Amino acid sequence: MEILGDLTYKEDLQKIENMFNEGGGSLNMNQFRQAVKSIREDIGNDEIDMLFMKLDINCDGTVDWHKYLDYMVEEYRERECLEKYIQKHYFPKPMEVVYTNYCEPIVRLLFRRIPQNYLSDVIESRIKLGEYLSITRDGILKKWNDEFKLLCTINIYQKEDFHTNQKLVIDMTWLFELHMIAVCSTYRDVEFFDLLSHECKKVFSLGGLDNCVLAMHYWSDGQKGVFCCGDSKGCVLVFVSLDVYLYGIFSLKCPSKSGGKGKILVRDLLRNKSMNHLCYKISAVHENMCKQIRYISDLHAVVSCSSLDDTGMAISKLPYSCRNKVETTGFYSKRGILCFDYSTKCKCLITGGFDCIVRKWNPHISSNSMSQMEGHQCPVDHIAVDTEGFKAISISRDNDLRVWNLLTAVCIQNFRISLVNVPLFAIHYDDDTKVLAFTGMDIGILFSMAKIKEGEKTSHEYPLCTALYNSSFKQVVSGCRGGMVTVWDLMTGKKAVKFMITLGKRQEITAMAFDGPKRRLITGCKDGTLRLWNFMNGSCLAELPNIEGAMVTGILYINCRIYVSGWCNRVFWYLDAKKNEAMDCKQWKCYNSDNIWAMNTYDDQLLVTASYSGDIIAWHISAGQAFCRLNAEQSLETLAPVRVFDTVEQLPLTSNLKKKQLPKHKPLMKASSFKSQEKHSRKDDENYYSKPVSSILDKKSNKIITDTNPSWSQQMTKDHLNTNDEKLDQPKLPVHKVHCLRSRKQSSDTAIVLTSSGYGHIYAWSVSPDGGLLGKFQAVSSKETFISTMVTDKNDQILLTGDTNGYLRIWDIENFCHGSKDTDEDSSARNPVTAVKLQDLIPKHCRLRGKMTRTKPEELFRDGFNVVTGPPDLLSSWRPHLNGVVHLEYIDKLQIIITASLDCNVRLWRLSGTYIGTFGQDLWNVGLPDHIAKMPSDLQRSASYQTLKVLNEGLNPYWRYELLTDFQEMLHGTDSLASHFQEIARIASEEDRNST
Repeated sequence: MEILGDLTYKEDLQKIENMFNEGGGSLNMNQFRQAVKSIREDIGNDEIDMLFMKLDINCDGTVDWHKYLDYMVEEYRERECLEKYIQKHYFPKPMEVVYTNYCEPIVRLLFRRIPQNYLSDVIESRIKLGEYLSITRDGILKKWNDEFKLLCTINIYQKEDFHTNQKLVIDMTWLFELHMIAVCSTYRDVEFFDLLSHECKKVFSLGGLDNCVLAMHYWSDGQKGVFCCGDSKGCVLVFVSLDVYLYGIFSLKCPSKSGGKGKILVRDLLRNKSMNHLCYKISAVHENMCKQIRYISDLHAVVSCSSLDDTGMAISKLPYSCRNKVETTGFYSKRGILCFDYSTKCKCLITGGFDCIVRKWNPHISSNSMSQMEGHQCPVDHIAVDTEGFKAISISRDNDLRVWNLLTAVCIQNFRISLVNVPLFAIHYDDDTKVLAFTGMDIGILFSMAKIKEGEKTSHEYPLCTALYNSSFKQVVSGCRGGMVTVWDLMTGKKAVKFMITLGKRQEITAMAFDGPKRRLITGCKDGTLRLWNFMNGSCLAELPNIEGAMVTGILYINCRIYVSGWCNRVFWYLDAKKNEAMDCKQWKCYNSDNIWAMNTYDDQLLVTASYSGDIIAWHISAGQAFCRLNAEQSLETLAPVRVFDTVEQLPLTSNLKKKQLPKHKPLMKASSFKSQEKHSRKDDENYYSKPVSSILDKKSNKIITDTNPSWSQQMTKDHLNTNDEKLDQPKLPVHKVHCLRSRKQSSDTAIVLTSSGYGHIYAWSVSPDGGLLGKFQAVSSKETFISTMVTDKNDQILLTGDTNGYLRIWDIENFCHGSKDTDEDSSARNPVTAVKLQDLIPKHCRLRGKMTRTKPEELFRDGFNVVTGPPDLLSSWRPHLNGVVHLEYIDKLQIIITASLDCNVRLWRLSGTYIGTFGQDLWNVGLPDHIAKMPSDLQRSASYQTLKVLNEGLNPYWRYELLTDFQEMLHGTDSLASHFQEIARIASEEDRNST
């Protein structure tokens, strides 16, 4: 809307108002186009038409000054609400937990970024940001990557003798330039371990300490290093090295003793007068034990805290020469200070203590704090500061986490965290990755809104529900389970609008659809709420009556009516009334015995619903009457729909009672008999129509059907036979998705309905009276996977399927179960538009080697039409997401695929499998065919050979290149050249088997 002017500038408003007044107050599209060009000559007609459609929400063909003002006010209001929401959700995502499966608590967690000069140009994009180190109370040291994948585990005390059972680790610090860690324990000495050694051997120890060390800290700028520690009597030791690389952190070298058990005494370090080292012992800084200690380079001082009032916190300013004395300043705080952190931008110290108050201190003024932040009900044990965001994070003993704005001293977010009812022992917040990690027995992780790690940016904060394409505005509208709707520009990837469907609490979006002109968005939620939105500015236009309060699973807009299905077993429709008119709502008779999971439309007269029980119901839209029922478990033929009455449907959705057994369903009309070699006829088998489809199709005795992949059908039959029906209440073949082939003409030998059911099978149905099941094939590669979404192009040449493992497959269905399309020549003659086949646009390198690529499905001729039991030609297969794909959109004009997934991402792909970008991460120009996008980091790490081959346009996958780069190193070992390439071939074959 900024193309006309800003609402906050009076001059812009005056120009726009005059534009409407000069045109008579109300303008149609042509008048509006001319009026806008009188103000802005540089705007094209497409932009003006798009702006007109945004303003004309009621689709009456006119816009006026009041419509413009209403639109702009709502847009600014939603923008302001969104900004407030973002401020109140510093940690937008729920806590993630890394389970260590260990019974001892983690007393310290540290993180170290890998310096950029360590990274080569080749592997820079694949290397991790850094590593974590954690240590438990009994000395178990674990190394993690920046995604908390365990790299190695070492027991640093495994070779100790009689002290092993007495040692308990208290604290740890990381001397990263020296590749060592310092560990203090109840054994009083501070021990230093070498991280480069395989068993993390102890190099030396710092002995001669008067008391037990309780807190340590190490700081370095790459050259100068400072190591400090505080003990149980409040004393502080500080060791400064002017160059840790050349001279080490201490001035004395370790004595050469067997076993590496050298010891450096503190008294020897204090007597040494080296020019490259400074040593300080500050006695009685605190009257009680030191809780935390840290060197702050901005102050050139060591800050420590204790739990006593008079010396709650002390700043010991270090001299630049050993001849001068250390100046210590005490800070008073009621009941002492338990933790602190320093903000380099605010130049202040943030503290927490027993009084449950978070305080902000000027380090140069010790008498009073600058501000106090109250809200905790228990002592504050942990403090962390986000320097860039001017935020402070505090955690109290009751696991209450609060985020504070340091500029306003206001709490912007608070919630409870818990790690299996275990108190928190340590926290670590990294200002670069914006990740807060805290430890108990396990590790909890929170990602802030301002995280800057590129690989962790996602399109949404929560898993996706759907992503719709709006052809009128060339935009993608995506909704997530967190209740957030985001509008993206398809051509560039820019975010246009973002709004919450509810303020104050999150509502999970479960279904979305556009109205007929695609000017408004309709959303359905888990609690049954239905709303109409102006998605261009985020304003709610209307809220539809919530009748059943059940989760909405499907929304369709047909003939000015909104059809809704869900977990209430019924189909409702709402009349799309004008703004001041009453909303008419009616419901169809109930023919679904269970929750409706999917709904789709063939045309303006035919609607199809699919339920969890496996029933597929076809409806006449105008009459609201069910005329056909299909069920893969009960019959190959079409069945008569059976009315479900109130005695069944009024049972609560959460009830444990079993529904009444419905009567056995009889076929709609007498079925034609198969040509078989059975000894008995079908009439002799009374239960024939109630048998599962698999049991009919897979009989070996009569050889009626020979599957192209017999192992699949045999395995499915075996699974059915092994299923204990008394133990399991769920149906064997619940229908997950339904899709209608709208370009096909309805006939008995042509499938117009595709359904995805259990075991990853896709069924092709004809809803004609003498129709039924025409085809069936398995569209997934593993037993536990099923098809979660399906879509076709406008001419139904190709079928795109997405499954729960994140795979996308493209199938050639132009002649699949299509009785009127026998040859390609006949097809081109009847429909010249389809002469250009999409199948020819998919490169050959996208094809998958293996059993799923058979191009001639086996057919069974049955009195004039056939039942296909093998898969159609598989044109392409790759994995666009590592989690399940929940929605697919195919744009015919641009030949682009939109994928939405449970990994919180919405991605854009070309039909050839070329990656364009991820919404919220990248920007692109769809009009540039030579646009090259960087492969997503998650796919780069975990994708299979087939996926990498498709993304690299047929070139060798990146992981294989990495193996070849190690070839020279392997030549120096024991492996031969032949064994090296055998290993490459073995890995490639395993990836191929996993992908199929």
